[in-house]
Amino acid sequence: MVSSVIIGIHGLANKPPPDEKKEWWKLAIIEGLKRNCGKTTDELSFDFVYWADLRYKPPISLATNPEPYYPDEGIGPFPAYQAHKWVAVFNEITSVIGKEVNFLDLHTGVDRVGDFVLEKDLQDLAAYYEDQNFRTTVRQRLIDKLKEHAGKRIMLIGHSMGSIIAYDVLRIIGRQMPPIPVDHLSR
Repeated sequence: MVSSVIIGIHGLANKPPPDEKKEWWKLAIIEGLKRNCGKTTDELSFDFVYWADLRYKPPISLATNPEPYYPDEGIGPFPAYQAHKWVAVFNEITSVIGKEVNFLDLHTGVDRVGDFVLEKDLQDLAAYYEDQNFRTTVRQRLIDKLKEHAGKRIMLIGHSMGSIIAYDVLRIIGRQMPPIPVDHLSR
């Protein structure tokens, strides 16, 4: 029987230290399997790609972390997503605005709204697209992790920007390297 591994890669912004973030992901996956699938396990082959250190010094401390993980806070399956009534209103407004922005982009070639959002709120993503060294280093970390687990059944989980990095790496591997099969990509 071929062994399996789950590999995660985090998303935007600064994160807690790598070992702490990796452990939280692993515990969250175990909790999700237990709460939603009735699967109980303390053993899970999990590995993690951490890149926040390339953009942030030092990592977020436990005291200042805006998204800490607290295991076993709830019981039973996670509740189904319920959209707030204002979500539909917001979606309609952004749809209309989006059509106007798309019209301007199509006829002028300038997407100032997208550029503004990318530069203002998504600085890591902007750096990924603009800084070749950063992009290459992040991708290489994931490539190295995939090579480390070659021969295993791999499930790759990318969160937020991690899913963009994962997709880019899988395309690179498919075009330029001996293939490293990935059974599942989840984002």
